[in-house]
Amino acid sequence: IDIDMTWVWLIPLCPLLGAIAAATLGPRWMPRRCGWPVIVGTAVSVALALLLLGILAAADPDPAAPNEGILYKVTGYNWLHVGTLQSYIGAYVDPLTAVMLVTVSLVSLMVVIYSAGYMAGDRGYARFFGFMGLFVFSMLMLVLADNFLMLYIFWEAVGLCSYLLIGFYYQRPAAAAAAKKAFIVNRIGDFGFAIGILLIYLNFHSVDFQMVFHRLIHDATFVEQHQNLITLIGLCLFAGACGKSAQLPLYVWLPDAMEGPSPVSALIHAATMVTAGVYMVVRCGAIFTASTTALIVVATVGCLTALFAALIALAQTDIKRILAYSTISQLGYMFLAVGVGAASAGIFHLYTHAFFKALLFLAAGAVMHAMHDHIDLKDLGGLWKDIPHAHKLFLVGALALAGCPLFAGFFSKDAILFAALNHPYLKVLGWLAVLTAALTAFYTFRCYFLAFHGPRRLPDGVEYPHEIPIMTYAMIPLAAGAFLAGYVNIGWFGHGFDSFLGHSPSVMRFDELAGGGHGISHLLVGGLSLLLFAAGLIAAAILYLPNQLRAVKLGGTFEATRRLLANKFYVDEIYDAVFVVPLRRAGRFCFGSDNWIIDSILWIITFIPRLAGALLQLTQRGRMQTYALWMLTGLAIIFLLVLRAL
Repeated sequence: IDIDMTWVWLIPLCPLLGAIAAATLGPRWMPRRCGWPVIVGTAVSVALALLLLGILAAADPDPAAPNEGILYKVTGYNWLHVGTLQSYIGAYVDPLTAVMLVTVSLVSLMVVIYSAGYMAGDRGYARFFGFMGLFVFSMLMLVLADNFLMLYIFWEAVGLCSYLLIGFYYQRPAAAAAAKKAFIVNRIGDFGFAIGILLIYLNFHSVDFQMVFHRLIHDATFVEQHQNLITLIGLCLFAGACGKSAQLPLYVWLPDAMEGPSPVSALIHAATMVTAGVYMVVRCGAIFTASTTALIVVATVGCLTALFAALIALAQTDIKRILAYSTISQLGYMFLAVGVGAASAGIFHLYTHAFFKALLFLAAGAVMHAMHDHIDLKDLGGLWKDIPHAHKLFLVGALALAGCPLFAGFFSKDAILFAALNHPYLKVLGWLAVLTAALTAFYTFRCYFLAFHGPRRLPDGVEYPHEIPIMTYAMIPLAAGAFLAGYVNIGWFGHGFDSFLGHSPSVMRFDELAGGGHGISHLLVGGLSLLLFAAGLIAAAILYLPNQLRAVKLGGTFEATRRLLANKFYVDEIYDAVFVVPLRRAGRFCFGSDNWIIDSILWIITFIPRLAGALLQLTQRGRMQTYALWMLTGLAIIFLLVLRAL
């Protein structure tokens, strides 16, 4: 439906204006208040996103096309027209868009408010908020994109902002290396993403979402005849999602991204970059649902990533790295849901995860701030009295992440387990997800118990830990979301989250695949989730309360396994040996070849002209009488030759 809803552009524009004001006016006119333009701009975005959500919630599908869902096209201007390629700046507004806009803007608002206290006094204060505002703008534009080319541009803009923010402390070698690693690893996935978009243009002669999706939905003959092509396109697009959303084998950049400030970690992990891959796969539902192979790959990679990252998190000692591997694992859950056809469950988990994961990272940042940048669990313990607010808020986030009943994570994870366990032929992935849920509860409370309980331990140089009020205030709404966000799917307001999201044309494609497997009820899955949570909590309490003696003994018994997990299965070392070292050697070889062989050939080729130039230079002394003598000599020679010829 084409209607005039041009005001939706204000949703991304406000954070952009805030970023410009913070970066240009802030350093001179408000050096200690640079964050306020971004805070105000993001707050306006939240209000407008909620307004858009309300409009779509009150809307009904077009009676003439009830199967097309609720969709508003906000046409912009034709910004690129080259040959047959025509691309507009336009917005694709449906329930999926509205949910993502509210989630991204609301969580981002809490993060930038928190940042005003966390980054106070930093030399790069204005630069930080300029980057943050640009990050929020890029993610909101990515969500609004109505064509693949616009999607790709802001996909890369999000990657650029993550590079700038991960390497914010560029003076530190570790931060600069982490930023480069994130940038390079994402280029690998983005290359596949670009190939997928190119294949779409070459075969559909358009990059517009609506035109491409319409043909896939309504042209059964085309889908049947080009099944391999559609599968290839889906896998190429998913390669981009694996890079952006840190899935196997391209997940290695995300743990190292912890070198950025804690608010950056919260923003990347909860609301912006890593959620882009999940959103893109769901948005391209018409492509992925047309290929069973592509869906199986998505589900399998997601499930294996969830289990793999959860195993690594069991033995980590850095709080932020534990949360980073937790993010990788939870993103795997989301892809598992999408792969088994439960896109609504995947987006629901994305929505709830944004609240409790942002809360956990910000609470970890509060710990880090109070401990003077120390965040290793080996140096911490018994902090619940020293930083009571951070302790309580971290506990709320931990309960939600672990899947405690009545908390948001319980509802969304339960929906994913139900869908996976009832899939006709991917039930084994569901049971692996069940195992992962138990591991999640264990490593979450292991982290919580080690940091906040047991003997009191403070890092050297820390005597009086303190908390900053504005940081605590920013975490309270996130804590409320970590507890209450799951209840939106109960249907108290006429229809639940699933039914509202089901009006999105993209999600409808997945809903058509739902069903086909039976045997495990919601009640049984809910009871299983409760048992998993209790098992993980009790196991962590037995091993780490009141001290770590039992855990130390267990680690000594299984020392090889503990070392394997602590070293992250040596994946980074394997990548270094297989890819990095050979490429560096190849680079040195190419540099040497260019420096010694190519340059030598060029030197030899140019030797004769340079020699001739050197000899001729001997005749150029700037003396007029010498020039006149040579001219007369030349004329005499020419005259003699002419006479001889006659």
